[in-house]
Amino acid sequence: MLDRLLELEARWQYGVGVSAFSPGFVVLSDWNDGRLNITYPMLFKLTNKNSDRMTHCGVLEFVADEGICYLPHWMMQNLLLEEGGLVQVESVNLQVATYSKFQPQSPDFLDITNPKAVLENALRNFACLTTGDVIAINYNEKVQYATPVCASFGWIPSI
Repeated sequence: MLDRLLELEARWQYGVGVSAFSPGFVVLSDWNDGRLNITYPMLFKLTNKNSDRMTHCGVLEFVADEGICYLPHWMMQNLLLEEGGLVQVESVNLQVATYSKFQPQSPDFLDITNPKAVLENALRNFACLTTGDVIAINYNEKVQYATPVCASFGWIPSI
């Protein structure tokens, strides 16, 4: 399991629910030999040890310098982190949700012509979600916020 404290740098982008950091702390032979038990897609649990806040995310790309993790600003707000703070990163396996329910954070969200379609389209940018987080959704050059309040897990038929 990958478990590491990384320094944060903010990326002032909205709607992309993934982080990017360098796997330079991983011994390449362990990676190649499969001793890390990594499953795909690669999903991570991020924890702020100072506030006991945690969230989950996927990885966009491995481009940051070793020990650096780039997070969207809204994700840093969920974790109560500031730029330069420390976050613990752990590799995790998560169940696939078959249903989720969202709570808009503003009445403006309901002014969207087809909020269900907008939400479904925005969720394509997220590798995973954490119940209780506030996620950012771009729509018509405006940022809307919503919170996943519950999820159901179950059998998914293969077609």
